[in-house]
This record gives sequence, C-alpha cells and structure tokens, in this order.
Amino acid sequence: MKKLRKDSTCSTMAVKCYDEQLLTGERGLIEAIKAVSADEIQILAIHHNRSISKAHWHVIMKTSRREKKMRVVSTLKKLSIVFRDGIDDELWNNRGVETVGNFSNYATYLLHETEAAKKDGKESYDKKEYITNLMPDEVEKILDGYTVRSKSKISSNDYYDMARAAGYNLEDVNAFISGLGATNMKPTAEASIRKAYDYGVKSRMQKHERLHRLLISIVKPKTLDDKRLRYSIEKALDDKRLFVHRSGEPLFVEASTEVLVTDDRYLRHCTSNDYIVEIKDDIAGKVIWAGNIVIYIDSIAIKDGNCFVCSIENDKLICDIVPKFDAPNSEQERIKSEYLKFRDRFNAAYAEYAQVTITEKVDFSDINNYS
Repeated sequence: MKKLRKDSTCSTMAVKCYDEQLLTGERGLIEAIKAVSADEIQILAIHHNRSISKAHWHVIMKTSRREKKMRVVSTLKKLSIVFRDGIDDELWNNRGVETVGNFSNYATYLLHETEAAKKDGKESYDKKEYITNLMPDEVEKILDGYTVRSKSKISSNDYYDMARAAGYNLEDVNAFISGLGATNMKPTAEASIRKAYDYGVKSRMQKHERLHRLLISIVKPKTLDDKRLRYSIEKALDDKRLFVHRSGEPLFVEASTEVLVTDDRYLRHCTSNDYIVEIKDDIAGKVIWAGNIVIYIDSIAIKDGNCFVCSIENDKLICDIVPKFDAPNSEQERIKSEYLKFRDRFNAAYAEYAQVTITEKVDFSDINNYS
C-alpha cells in the first residue's frame, strides 16, 4: 500500500475518514456509493462504530477495468468526501488515503475476521454491513479472493501486464501474487510474474521522483540494552511494513517495504537520498527499495545534513540535530509530523519494555531428570 496525493491517479484506493469529512453526511455517502456504476468502480464501505476509538468510515474501491484509472480528488468529490486543507492534513498523511494492495485481503480485514484482528480483540462485522454498489454474490466473490466483473478470461499476458502495473504502483508483490487467485501456479510462472513486477518497479524508479524520506539516526549509548532499543523502534513502527537489517546479513527487502531499520554504514550511504534506490547486496543480489522511512542505529553521531540525529536521555528520544531540508513546506510539515509520531510511540515502547520483558529465569537444572 502506498500513500496517495490529491493529484494522484490510481487503480485502487482506500479511504479512512470521520463524519467531519462527509460533506453531505452519512446518508449522502451511501447514496453517492450506490450511484457509482460498478462497471466503472467497485466500492465497499463500512462504518466501524463498535470500538472504544472514535467511529469512522473505511471506503475501498478499485477500477473494474485494468486500463482505467481513478483521479483521487475527483473520485473523493464524487463520494462527497472532503479532506479540508490545514484541518485534516494529519489524517491524510497518516494513511488516510492510500492504495489498497490486495483488494480481497483488505475487504476481509475490514470485517475484522482475520486472525490478527481477533487476537487484538477487535469487534467483528458482518458482510451485510457493507455499503456497496455491488451485488451480494459479487461481494462474496471478493471475500473469497476472486476478481468480479472481469470482461474476459485472464491470460498469461494479462498477468504480466497486471504485475508490471503492480510493480509501478509499488504494491506488495506477495499480496499481489496471492490475490491473483491462480491455483497450482508453477514456480516458473511465478518467477515470470515477479520479473514483470520488477520491470514495473524499475520503470517507476526511472521517473526519478523525489520521495522526501524521513531519516532518523539513533546514537546508541554503550550501556543501553540493544534489545530494548530495537524493541522500541519496531513497536513504534508496527503499523508499517518493516524490515530490520543487521550489518553482514542479507538484504531481503521488497520494493514496497515502507521502513528500513539498519546499523550498516553501507546501507546508510545507499538510502540517504530521496529517490528509489537499487542496492547491491552480496547475497540477495540487486534489490530495489522505494520506502520512505529509514532508522539508522549508530554508535557515534554522524552529521550528514539530511537526518534527524537523536540520542536517548532520561529514557526519552532527544533530537540533537535537525536536518537541513531541501523540500517544499508541505513535505517538511509531513516529515516533522511523522518524526513526532515516531518519537512519541518510541518513548511509550521504551517505557513499557521493562514490563513486557521476562525477568524470572526458568529452572533448567532438571532437564536430564528421568524420574
């Protein structure tokens, strides 16, 4: 999944919003969804109102024909959903509008029927609670993992076209392949699809679009428990696709991975710019990475100008050096907001580490007893 801009075009879109963003209220949203032709855009929406968090709407949609695209701003306007400039910026930047990835998986997740949702104690919802422009049997097919309203049988060339598009849109490649619904796929066929996906990613990389990454360097005190630091980082970013890398380990990272955590100076050099990068790894080969957050774990403070250089003082993350931004004000505000979110979640995780760590040792002295 990838965050969308208001001027973006896309084939899938997921929106999270509250009543404040519904220009014509709940009834207006429902009527607007019903008025959209399912032959153009397939829409599923649900009102999550049975938890302790503030009631909100999730709306997911996809174009019914692969060659067609939606323009974000006009599609939201069609549904009477308005993100107000200067008021709803944080909601927008905090995954308020993004691509869907695997449509079937996303739809199932919104019902809170996945194992992860059940483990988190989330209230489940019934598929009948969906607001949609689709027929009930079509909703059923989506939840079962099929693509509905397909005009013709999907050929191998279609799969390659879809894979190239998925790569260009930086979708999760594993979720994409799973979502194809192709049973008993041969390894050679999957390899070809992944090759087509990589071609799409490289096409996106060649556009040389600036990402404006959030780069954070955390200088680890010599006395600090490494596990506590890594626990706090991972906990702070557990809502994102994250890859944790240690120096000397292979870099098996996907292009769509959102966050990279590393202590490798070579990777620091490779990822400290604002563009999609191709990284040479001795084991993984050449990998392309398009994420927008890097957390560096350093032993000393390195002043490189484009990074928040931080230390830990009194169990709090302290920014000692603010980067010199070469970015529009809107991007600076977004990066600042993302840093503050990370800082607060990091501090909370750092404080709770002692509570979740097992301190009592298990007695292993009897492991050779047979009586």
